Amino acid sequence: MTRRTVLQSGAALLPLRGQAAAPLPPSTLDFQRLLPKRAPRANIFTLPDYMVWCASMVRTPDGVCHMMFSRWPRALGFDAWATHSEIAYATAPRPEGPYTFRHAALPA
Repeated sequence: MTRRTVLQSGAALLPLRGQAAAPLPPSTLDFQRLLPKRAPRANIFTLPDYMVWCASMVRTPDGVCHMMFSRWPRALGFDAWATHSEIAYATAPRPEGPYTFRHAALPA
């Protein structure tokens, strides 16, 4: 047998046969329990005229939280993310906010 026929036949996987892990028990991890029942309004970052999506935050050594996010004009509807998105920037003193919009970092 050549290497190619061994790989094509699946014979290369034979050493793994019988070593499959036992089925895992159902997870008892409940993320809902970890979330607050209601997020304070100050923790929700919105821009009146824009849809905001896909935020990512980092904290610098000076303690400032920098958030980059995608935004597009609300008037164009949800599907405009594919044609009119831009990357924008906001800052906050804490990870949960409140965030202050600064500028469009990569305009559409």
